[in-house]
Amino acid sequence: MLETLQIHQLRTPKARPADLPLLRLGVAENPVEPRCAFMLGRELAMRGHCAEAIEELQRYLALPAARWSSERAAAMVQIAKCHTRRGDKHQALDWARRAAGEQPLCGELQDWTGVVAACRRALAVKERSADYTNRAYAWGAYPFELLSTALWNLDDRAAARGVRGRTGYRSAECLSSC
Repeated sequence: MLETLQIHQLRTPKARPADLPLLRLGVAENPVEPRCAFMLGRELAMRGHCAEAIEELQRYLALPAARWSSERAAAMVQIAKCHTRRGDKHQALDWARRAAGEQPLCGELQDWTGVVAACRRALAVKERSADYTNRAYAWGAYPFELLSTALWNLDDRAAARGVRGRTGYRSAECLSSC
């Protein structure tokens, strides 16, 4: 009996030049629709239009109907990435922390104390959601490796060695000792 069905739809590597104008049209036709606003902001960010992406994603976050925490966290991560590309690490860190507050996620910023806290929060999540913002790598060795790297950079070598090499799906053993 199949209990859970997950469909993974991968982006095609080919360019989709028509996407951006269609997303802009969708937002112009229905500016209070959060899904279209998020998709436009994400597409702008992926194309490197950081200033526009930040503006649209912040507009999305302010929409009353934008209540889906996974998508809100993904928007905040995109804003953080845009700030990183623009060289504003303080804003990037602020948005990464907001994303972690919305939903446990880890970023690639070198705030090692923050990375440790975010990894521990991520490792505390026991059930994998089925929505499209979920990343498969977060359920394997990646969060353990991030935690180990962060602990090592904080000079907690013993704890880093204890975490290094652990893999698997959120073992209770690791959670109690991490």
